[in-house]
Amino acid sequence: MKQLAILLFLFCAVSLFAQGKLAIINDSDGYVNIRKGKGTNYEVITTINKDEFFYCDTTTIKDEWIKILTMRWQMAPKWEDIKRIEGYVHRSRIQIIENLSYKKQKELIVEILNKQKQLAENIHTAWEAKDSLALVKIGEERSFHNDYKYDLILEFLPTYFCSTQDTAIIQLFYETMWEDSGSANEMPSFTIGKCYVCYPDLVISQINYLEDKEEKEFIFNKIELGLLNYFGIEEDEKSDNEEYNNLKTKLNNERKKLTTNH
Repeated sequence: MKQLAILLFLFCAVSLFAQGKLAIINDSDGYVNIRKGKGTNYEVITTINKDEFFYCDTTTIKDEWIKILTMRWQMAPKWEDIKRIEGYVHRSRIQIIENLSYKKQKELIVEILNKQKQLAENIHTAWEAKDSLALVKIGEERSFHNDYKYDLILEFLPTYFCSTQDTAIIQLFYETMWEDSGSANEMPSFTIGKCYVCYPDLVISQINYLEDKEEKEFIFNKIELGLLNYFGIEEDEKSDNEEYNNLKTKLNNERKKLTTNH
């Protein structure tokens, strides 16, 4: 039952990507109260801090009090009864990520990618030093960062890239993925796949700046997996989707050129 509850929670968390808008708080105090209902007369459930992401329910996005869903969950005596923390926050205290300036969006993305990259580097250092205690500690920190920061900003990253064509972000993302290549997380593949569908030539062009042939091949594989996921196609399965086939052909041709010329 414990495993089932966790799987159900993760499924619900992923579904928020389609149902809500990623946001952070906008308050000089560094936190805001989450209330049970739409108004200050309702009980405070908990608080949410300035460095914490959450989702705004799109059905209440124009209301004075917006329903939010956090990535934290409320524990319960039975695992099947655990649930995500949700409640209401006044709209003046909410900053939706997509409404930030492009400069602010980029700063947020860069900060989280660099943090993920640093954590991956720390894991490698601890592994080489055979420091088991450090491995456990850093591993827990990376796991937390993945769930509450990295995966969430990766869901937003294609929105930013497709609006700005910012290749510097793609380059940093490649560096982060490569440094974090020991992870089984598939979210980076899904993200780069969406970026590739949007601007294939720009995404491919950044692979030219990678010097390591193995790294290039790694990135091509990530794009390919993301492309399959974007179009809902099983691996090694043929498709009659013209857009998919064109993008896949371009990817294969560029893979051949970039991996044979270096």
